[in-house]
Amino acid sequence: MSRWITIEAAELAVKALEEENAHLKAKVKSIRKYWKATSEGVNMYVGKSIALEDEVARLKADVERLKAKQTDIDRVQAQSDFYRSKLINGTEYTANVQLIDQVKHLEAQVERLTKAGDAFYESEIGYYGEQILNDPKHNTGRMCRDWNDAKEGKQS
Repeated sequence: MSRWITIEAAELAVKALEEENAHLKAKVKSIRKYWKATSEGVNMYVGKSIALEDEVARLKADVERLKAKQTDIDRVQAQSDFYRSKLINGTEYTANVQLIDQVKHLEAQVERLTKAGDAFYESEIGYYGEQILNDPKHNTGRMCRDWNDAKEGKQS
């Protein structure tokens, strides 16, 4: 048995191998094209994924920053409420103090006017005597009667 092949058979075998090689090259080219497209898609997806991860991280940081700001706002609001209540209480206190001062002023004024009225009454009675109270000719007699009525709480 000989292991030799004919030239025609060798040429046919080479032609078949060249066709197989061309077919495999086309397949490799197709696979590379697919791999490149897939790789670009994966890279694009990974790129988008990384960008989305960055966006999520940024948003989380914003949320934390806003929570901190809300805490500050709540603290300032509490202080504002505290000082507002102090101010209202202080205003009420100030108003009460002012009212008390007004009452004291009015009491002092009433006391001065009462003393003045008593002094007037005593001077008129001391000068003219009690007969002036019933004398219609003297206007001071009428004033002295009105003064006595006012001190007793009567309307004249």
